[in-house]
Amino acid sequence: MDVNTVANRTLISDQTNGKIKAKAPATYLADAEVFPSGASDELLGPHFIDNETRALLEQAGETTTDEEVSNLYRRFLQAREAAMIEEIRKACGIAPVKEEGPVETDEPAADIQAGEALLEELDDDTDLARDAFDVDVGAAEVS
Repeated sequence: MDVNTVANRTLISDQTNGKIKAKAPATYLADAEVFPSGASDELLGPHFIDNETRALLEQAGETTTDEEVSNLYRRFLQAREAAMIEEIRKACGIAPVKEEGPVETDEPAADIQAGEALLEELDDDTDLARDAFDVDVGAAEVS
């Protein structure tokens, strides 16, 4: 499990981090010391955690098996990454391209793939133009 990914980072205080760092997500989400008013959408939403993503965290308890935790964590990262990318695209004015089925985190999104294909096309056109100007002079004999 890779914990050093941007999708696993969020800005919280040192004090809050100290309260949650040795606890399972299901435990700290229910902890009144961490969330005195409850783990609401208002608090979690800005951290790219919606209801479905929070449900994944709530399944990761102290007695959850390592295999289950690994699966939940992978799905949690995918959900947060998708939410972060969606927000970045909105901020940049990029309309999202709808995907068919789930997207693995190692797969570039469809709009990224489309952009890469366009760049390859432009690169091919540049190569053709460059080839048109290439002159093969060959070796000249000097007498």
